[in-house]
Amino acid sequence: GNDCRAALSKLFRLAEGFWQDCTVAKKLVSHVARAKLSLYESKFLKGARIIWEVGVDFSPREGMYVQTIRVWAVERTHDGAAC
Repeated sequence: GNDCRAALSKLFRLAEGFWQDCTVAKKLVSHVARAKLSLYESKFLKGARIIWEVGVDFSPREGMYVQTIRVWAVERTHDGAAC
């Protein structure tokens, strides 16, 4: 439906490198001491969000290490109802 198309559209935008814009992504603050993860939140539609992080992975196709977007969750609402 519309929510899945909107989520994919947001993911494609993030994959193009637009995640550094603060209007596209917000860094989440961890309540766990010394958290090692840098998670971000990107909203799509009303109340829906994608939780993700920037990673570095080896791309056999490119033959080098590249930045990647690792998706942790896609939620339709802030109450945690996942897509």
